[in-house]
Amino acid sequence: MLRKLAGQIVDWQIRKQYLQNADRELYVYGYEAMLNQAINILISIAIAIWLEMPIAVVVFLVCYIPLRSYCGGYHARTNIGCSIISAIMLLGICLLLRVIPEAVDLPLAAVVFAVCGMLVFRYAPVEDSNKPLDAEETLHYRKMSRVVWLLEVCAAITAYLFYRQAGLVIVLSHGVFSVMLCMGVVRNKLIKKQEKI
Repeated sequence: MLRKLAGQIVDWQIRKQYLQNADRELYVYGYEAMLNQAINILISIAIAIWLEMPIAVVVFLVCYIPLRSYCGGYHARTNIGCSIISAIMLLGICLLLRVIPEAVDLPLAAVVFAVCGMLVFRYAPVEDSNKPLDAEETLHYRKMSRVVWLLEVCAAITAYLFYRQAGLVIVLSHGVFSVMLCMGVVRNKLIKKQEKI
């Protein structure tokens, strides 16, 4: 559905001579990605308003998106799947924030950051068939994924000192990210196994 809408937008711009037909597929892909992001942002805003947790939603997105962008991991095959998974993750984070006792925060943070760090240093970046990487990109993304992980751990420690919930959101975002990274690794191994058969 989004691809069709993106195609219509691009076709209109080609007719108006704003874009060239030779690059049509590239523009369609760009518009489709932009529309998907816009939908996910609108869903995030709706969840933030509905659960009255705007700071938690913003902190989650600010931490999760850069880590995910550099590290990769599991990607849904459709835009609808991506939006549904994103909404479920965000709802889960918001609901967990309401039930995790304060006494669990620091031990949970230590375990989650250690596990996430080990996964990032061992596997990132995790390719997806939608986003293959060459050797130069792999080195760049590997370096940036480690820098982003470290900066976010420092941000979480700082956040705990001033606003506990923000620190906990960063911890939970790393926990969710770790699951998505592992799912991507497993999916890639299964694909390679099937290709050998």
